[in-house]
Amino acid sequence: MMYPTHSQWYCWQQNGLDADWQMSLIHERKPITVWCHKPGHWHADAPVVFVMHGARRNAQKCRDAWIKHSERRRFLLLVPEFSKEYYPGIRTYHLGNTFSSAGKPIAESKWTYRAIEHIFDTVKAIAQFRTDRYSIYGHSAGAQFVHRLVLFLPDARINTAICANAGWYTIPSYETRFPYGLKASGIAEGDLKKAFEKRLLILVGNKDTNTNHKYLKQSPQARAQGENRYERGYRFYEIAQRESEKLHALLKWEFIVVQDVGHSSARMSKEASKKLSS
Repeated sequence: MMYPTHSQWYCWQQNGLDADWQMSLIHERKPITVWCHKPGHWHADAPVVFVMHGARRNAQKCRDAWIKHSERRRFLLLVPEFSKEYYPGIRTYHLGNTFSSAGKPIAESKWTYRAIEHIFDTVKAIAQFRTDRYSIYGHSAGAQFVHRLVLFLPDARINTAICANAGWYTIPSYETRFPYGLKASGIAEGDLKKAFEKRLLILVGNKDTNTNHKYLKQSPQARAQGENRYERGYRFYEIAQRESEKLHALLKWEFIVVQDVGHSSARMSKEASKKLSS
């Protein structure tokens, strides 16, 4: 099946509409496979939830791990796969393909953040649901994708966004240069104010304190955010509080500590699924 969606994004493959199904979109010869689950007793007004995979790009495994939450909470589950073949490294996934390797701005239509909006529209056309907003969760590298999506696309149709146990952040302050802060990011103060008014939940496990984890960025700029993921998550929220006051913005972000959990997407997902479908 192939038909145009928006801005030359195409749905070129679809595998049924059973409980577990998949579809593929392509843009500029770069496919994105979306692993989906439709729960039993699903209806057209049910919530829609995206789950973003981590650095391993294991979207099918993420979909399978979230099926129990989809069934329990009765939301349509969508897990896009940004493969290493077509979306290599942190620039095109974690950082949303917003800047080239030379540091030049990339057109918004080519951002990987923008793909989420296109996937939502495409699945809506296929599944015929009536929901006009979605929620989104990411753990680790997926959490980096999610919090930057909120910053770069504050008008995205997000109901609730959750970033869990991110390794490092784009701090919402113009004192530090992008990607560690907003200086030279292209994000205007008006957009930052809109981002603060989104419901963004920053989940951290109180035991995610390993300072030598293999996926924990150790650059001086990342270490300035904290020695571990717990500290960095709190620092991200603390600065958001300060900067939102400067802008006289209503901050709808929340900092939530999940007890007795380390760097585990499976254990964080239990808490996250409650928030996403509420």
